[in-house]
Amino acid sequence: MSNITVAQNQLLEIVSTDDLLTGNAVYTSDIIYVAGNSRIIGMIFSDQSSAAGGLVIEQAQNSADFASGYVTRSTQSYTGNAVTSNTFAITIVAPFARIKYTNGATPQGIFRFTASAISQ
Repeated sequence: MSNITVAQNQLLEIVSTDDLLTGNAVYTSDIIYVAGNSRIIGMIFSDQSSAAGGLVIEQAQNSADFASGYVTRSTQSYTGNAVTSNTFAITIVAPFARIKYTNGATPQGIFRFTASAISQ
């Protein structure tokens, strides 16, 4: 897994995928260095609902903390349908972040997931 660095004062896409998830499958991003930014924002578009608490944004003081579980977690659940996209915005509280999305029980036919770090 590689680390991604986000420069200050810019909107930088840190996650972008349209790979379909099978039932209960998990997408996990790389560990992202987000220090100097204030929020992680994004959009999820799926024809299926997430698992309960399906969006998890983990934040940590250093990249090694993810393996040991020393992270702060923000979780949200989403109900998918073919018409609506869902957005999210999470305040950055630590220099490193990782994003996970767990699909619900039904395999996806449509999935678009993007997230960006922003300093404003």
